[in-house]
Amino acid sequence: MLGLTFSAAARTNLLLIAAYATAALAGAIAAPVAIYSLFLLVCANLIGGAGCYALECNRRRPPAGPTRAACSRAPAETRAGAAVRAGPLRSRTRAPILAG
Repeated sequence: MLGLTFSAAARTNLLLIAAYATAALAGAIAAPVAIYSLFLLVCANLIGGAGCYALECNRRRPPAGPTRAACSRAPAETRAGAAVRAGPLRSRTRAPILAG
């Protein structure tokens, strides 16, 4: 994984496929081998492109935040937290009990 975006990876793969096809048409590669190799190269690039696209979509998706249900519970949790925090404050404001 080079960390390329989907469009950059697709352009690079199309350039390499075009270069391979040009070499095959020039006669540098035997016709049956070139046809089979180009078929495999195109299929592998389609599968890899789908995976690259899925990874890029997940990377750009915002992180999972609170859902609507969790947001509706937030005020109750805040009130409960405020009541718990208020408890020790009240005990500090009371007059100390003197042992007699």
